[in-house]
Amino acid sequence: ALNPNPSLPLAMTGLPPRQSGLLRCPSCRMFNRSKDQCVFCDHSPSTAQKAANEAAAATRTRQAGRPTPRMTSRVLADICREHSAPTCNLAVVQLHLNCVGFDAIDPCIAHYPAVESLWLERNKIDKIQHLDALKQLKCLGLNNNDIYRVEGLTHLQHLTMLNISGNRISTLTGLDALNSLSILLVADNLLRSRDDIAHLVNCHSVQELDLGGNLIDDVTAVTVLEAMPELRILILERNPIANYSGGTAAAAA
Repeated sequence: ALNPNPSLPLAMTGLPPRQSGLLRCPSCRMFNRSKDQCVFCDHSPSTAQKAANEAAAATRTRQAGRPTPRMTSRVLADICREHSAPTCNLAVVQLHLNCVGFDAIDPCIAHYPAVESLWLERNKIDKIQHLDALKQLKCLGLNNNDIYRVEGLTHLQHLTMLNISGNRISTLTGLDALNSLSILLVADNLLRSRDDIAHLVNCHSVQELDLGGNLIDDVTAVTVLEAMPELRILILERNPIANYSGGTAAAAA
C-alpha cells in the first residue's frame, strides 16, 4: 500500500481498519482502538447512549414532512433537552445536531461557547460559518452535507478532528491555520488532482488523513502526501490512484 513515509508503521491506504488494529466508530466515523467506547464522541452501547440515539430519532420523526427547520436558539435548546444535555447553554460541551435538516449554521450557535464536540452531519448545510465563538471546539463533524468550500475555521485553534467527508469539495483550502488539527477526514468528495490537495503541504500537524472515495488520478499527488511530516495513517481506497502499481506508488487494495 502507498506509504508516504515508510518509517511510520501505521501509515496505510486501502487497508481495512481491522488490519491496523483500528475500528471505525459507527457514530462519528473516527478510528479507535477500543470497541467499547469512542474516545471522540463517547459513542457506546450503553443505556445512556441508546437514550440519546432515541432522542435523535424522535427529532428526525418530528421534522419529517415539515419545511426545512431553521437553526434557532429555541430549536437548539429543545435538542439539548432531548439529549439530556445541561440546561445552561454555557455548560454544554457536546452538541448533537445531526440529521435535523438544517440548511445553514446560524449565529445563535455562538450561545454555546464551551462546546468541544459539534456534530452537524447529515444535514443540508452548504457553507461553514458562524463558528468563530466556539474557541474550545476540538471535534467538528460536518460530513454528509452540501459543502463545496472549506472556510470559516481559522479561529478554531483547538480543533483536533475535522470530518468533512461526503460533501462537494473539489479543492482543499482554509486549513493551514489549524495548528492542532491531527485528524482530517475528506473522503467521498470531488478531489481529483495534485493541485486540489496541494494545500495539505501546509497542514503540518495532520497525522490521520482519509482521502478515500475521491477522484484522484494524478500520480504526482503523492509528492504532496510525502511532504506531510506527521502523517501516520493515510487512506486512498476508492480512488483511481489506488490502482496504480508503478513509479513511486504501489497498488492499494
